[in-house]
Amino acid sequence: MSSSSTRPPLRLAGARDLRSRLVLATLARRPVEIRRLRADAERPGLRGDEASFVRLLDKLTSGSRISIDETGTTLRYSPGTLCGGSIEHDCGPSGRPIGWFLSALLPLAPFGAKPLRLTLKGVTCGNDKARSADALSKIAAPLLDKFGCKGCAIDVERREAVTRDKKRDWTKQAGSVVLRCPCVRTLDPVDLDAPSQTKRVRGVAYATRCAPALANRCAAAAREFLEPLHVDVRVATDASAQRDCAPVAGVGIVLIAENDALARGAERDAASMEGDASPEALGEGAARALVAEVKSGGCVDAATQPLLLTLMACGADDASSC
Repeated sequence: MSSSSTRPPLRLAGARDLRSRLVLATLARRPVEIRRLRADAERPGLRGDEASFVRLLDKLTSGSRISIDETGTTLRYSPGTLCGGSIEHDCGPSGRPIGWFLSALLPLAPFGAKPLRLTLKGVTCGNDKARSADALSKIAAPLLDKFGCKGCAIDVERREAVTRDKKRDWTKQAGSVVLRCPCVRTLDPVDLDAPSQTKRVRGVAYATRCAPALANRCAAAAREFLEPLHVDVRVATDASAQRDCAPVAGVGIVLIAENDALARGAERDAASMEGDASPEALGEGAARALVAEVKSGGCVDAATQPLLLTLMACGADDASSC
């Protein structure tokens, strides 16, 4: 394969799917030039969250060349070599949850020169544009394991449910998630059968810096909605102690539907709900979303499909199927 420095750049336009474009360019070792990044917008150019993602890519690679023009509307990226090792990044100032960064970077994790230990600081809950760290831990990590990344794990060390004040410095007390992934030469092909009937539903309702009863009410509402479906439902509660969470009050829930092959999930938290954000609304909303995901079919849920397809494309010569 030609090195990225000798190949002509792939020229693209617009800010749509910017994270995916950069990750796929890194996997393919192909330089890219992305023009007209919100050129007609009131505030043109890269946003703060996208700039933070580019900085994280630079930390994950060695020898990358990144340049942004004066207006911020043109990004040139020549990917280097994925180096692995121990890396830390603060996602908090970007205003995006950790899942927004982590879900996009997971296809890169197995291909480093050394096993990867990536520590991300920031908000651990999800929203309408990003998965929560708990959902990625239960869904994405087992998927990587099926492709041969044995021992891949995502650990939520400290929760941060909701960010109220972006200007406050929570570097020492922010939520913390650690991705551990071994390095592999090639991914194993997978043959995922048609999804079988859901065997069980597992989940966790969590509360940070607020009354533990809120997590209990959230879990009870989810169990009440799922009870008529006659599946084994277990929703644990986690009321984080002061030392185990960031100084922000919040409540949320993650539900995972499991079968013999893979899992699919849904999550809700007080920051992503509009209108009624009571614990009962959070629990019932997550249960409804989970049922909708199961009814839609497929081997994995909609949010995990990009990761699955990318890993299948990066696999060995033997074709994967799902």
